[in-house]
Amino acid sequence: MPPAKSGGTGSTVGLRCQSKRLGETARRARWPAAAPRGTPSPVTHRWSIPLLLALSAAAFIWSAAPALTTLDAGELGAAAFEQGIAHPPGFPIFTLVNGGLMRALPFGDLAFRGAVASGLVAAVCVALLARLAERSGRTAPSAGILTLLALTCAGPFALHARTIEVYTGLGLFVAVLLSLRGLAASAPGDGRPWLALFFLSGLGLGHHPLCRLLSVLILAGAFLNFRRSPLTWNVFIRRGGAALAFVALGASTLLYLPLRAITSPERNWGDPSTLAAFMDHFSGARIRAAFAERMFSFDPQAFSDLLDTLTPGAFPLLALGLVGLSGLFGTQDATARAARGWARWVLLIDGLYAVFINPMGNADGQNLLPTMVVMGFGALEILAVFEARSPKVLAGLAGLALSIVFLVPGVREGLLHPQSAGRALPQALARLTDKMPPRGVVFVSSDHLASGAAFLQVVEGGRPDMAVVVRQHVWDESSMRPIGRRRPEVLEGWSAGQGLGSLKILDGSEYAIGWEWARGVDESEAPEGLNTDWPVLNRNAGQSAVSPPFAESLTSLDEAFERASTSGGGDEALAGLYGGFALDLGLFELRQGRRATASDAFVDAVRFDPDSSSPWSNLGVIASLEGRFAEALALTRTAAQLEPHHRVPLVNVTRYALTLGLRDEAQHAVDELLERDDRDADALGLRGVLRAQAAEMHSAAEDFSAALKIDPNQPEARAGWDKLRGYPSRTTPP
Repeated sequence: MPPAKSGGTGSTVGLRCQSKRLGETARRARWPAAAPRGTPSPVTHRWSIPLLLALSAAAFIWSAAPALTTLDAGELGAAAFEQGIAHPPGFPIFTLVNGGLMRALPFGDLAFRGAVASGLVAAVCVALLARLAERSGRTAPSAGILTLLALTCAGPFALHARTIEVYTGLGLFVAVLLSLRGLAASAPGDGRPWLALFFLSGLGLGHHPLCRLLSVLILAGAFLNFRRSPLTWNVFIRRGGAALAFVALGASTLLYLPLRAITSPERNWGDPSTLAAFMDHFSGARIRAAFAERMFSFDPQAFSDLLDTLTPGAFPLLALGLVGLSGLFGTQDATARAARGWARWVLLIDGLYAVFINPMGNADGQNLLPTMVVMGFGALEILAVFEARSPKVLAGLAGLALSIVFLVPGVREGLLHPQSAGRALPQALARLTDKMPPRGVVFVSSDHLASGAAFLQVVEGGRPDMAVVVRQHVWDESSMRPIGRRRPEVLEGWSAGQGLGSLKILDGSEYAIGWEWARGVDESEAPEGLNTDWPVLNRNAGQSAVSPPFAESLTSLDEAFERASTSGGGDEALAGLYGGFALDLGLFELRQGRRATASDAFVDAVRFDPDSSSPWSNLGVIASLEGRFAEALALTRTAAQLEPHHRVPLVNVTRYALTLGLRDEAQHAVDELLERDDRDADALGLRGVLRAQAAEMHSAAEDFSAALKIDPNQPEARAGWDKLRGYPSRTTPP
């Protein structure tokens, strides 16, 4: 019997084996089967993603802040431009990418370039979402444009896409995460998407704390995916080793922190050049210590602030996104299902992070950008399906209607206006530097002035003679060392770990001093002879205390606010910044006992920022000091309505209501205070007054005693206890 033929082109057995191997490979990779001849290919638009990327970049460049904005923008911009060390956890990827873009972009000043860099990252994020939506085989270019409009008009996304911030990088992380998950689902036999996800999780360690939580999602997904296939020890070790290698490769970006810190840059936050300092910086130890009481607990005021970040322009995006993520109307292929599943987990993780881990960031709009990105993906899904299944005329009319729905709130809120971020902070910095004599020393306490001064000196090279001391960081050697290199006389008497009291420069009058007023922040260390001014109080060299030029300061503040407003900067950042300056003037004047001028400053603060409760509350304090309790109660009610979870206005409402004999209102306010915190000393003392007025002396004595054990100086409890000494009571004296 002749031997069977094998391997040749005419071999039936060989062809069958080869066909079987190819079929098995195709099955594992889920390659699409070849379409029969004559079947039309799906319509694709290869130009749609590049066009959307270009449109996104143009939109975010157009709306980019023309000058330096408030909060951390200056500090992050200075660290990025200098390739230094930013605040914890260091953000090495942001520093390298945004710093490189700031230097590479050929147009605009450096602050504008930093804002454009954030916008370019946001544009890539939008394009990736559109590419993910197209992987199901349906293409809808107009759906991508509509989603771009929605994101541009949604506050949490638009805010960070037009300023120097790290959060657009976080959004890009989420977009890449969902894209790779969809790619892994479309090719279950291909391990490369999972290796890319492991690399992404390592990169996330070097960007933002929320990325670390999302990395847990990657590891959990990988474990569930690998568990479905039979594993031997060899396969487990091989796959596990590859995963660890790619995580380590991504995490190697963290080496930037100690390597750059060794060179002692100007911006060297925390100096992570040693292992202990690196771990503290990486873990955000100082931030966790400062906000330990607020983390991992539900704060109603912080939750209210979180809801306030959802501007009207965000709600249409939320509605479309939720419908898309439900999966009821979207595509049901493996790519879409896997991406939607992880998108829901991102929503949950982002919500928990905003409510319990970073509630202190809600007031500044730091949270919910990943939620907006996920909603953008969901909106793309539903819009693409609607466009594909609807007649062209209906789809066009619906697109026009949605464009109006997105654009109207965006235009109304100024999110599309290139000047809406204003030039408020540079204007304030210009006044500070103009007023400060050569070799002056400025003590700041707010993020606005601290980061703005850092950008001024490190990036723009302005006023190198001026020393800027951040009062909260005066004990930290990494914060004070750059000052000592340029101005060693400023640190005379100081050593690492010591506070403001050790600085001899505050005792003498040899140098000009600028002092940003902040009640409760080293207020007792304020030097004598300060004169009223904005953005900081000042004491000129060799000048004793003089009558403060209050009228001139307030007039110039009014004029500056009007200039910033007319230039298109009438947004919340402008209102908060200049409202804060006016509030500081009023608090300083009130401390000096000058009620009339303090009242003028508080009235200006209300005019600048009517949604802030503090000036309303302080106007109520002045009215009560002058015996106008009905007016004080009305003003403080307004403060309590503006910030219903803030306790100080509610405490004062109780006091004024008691003075006016409004027992029901006082009782309601006290009950609300004690419902929030049953150990509130002020609430216990005030409830004691209410009970004493109702002749419930024993209960009143118990309240006074409990209040004094918490706060020995609580005024109502101290006065009430003294009056009740003659009454028999079983309560132990505090």
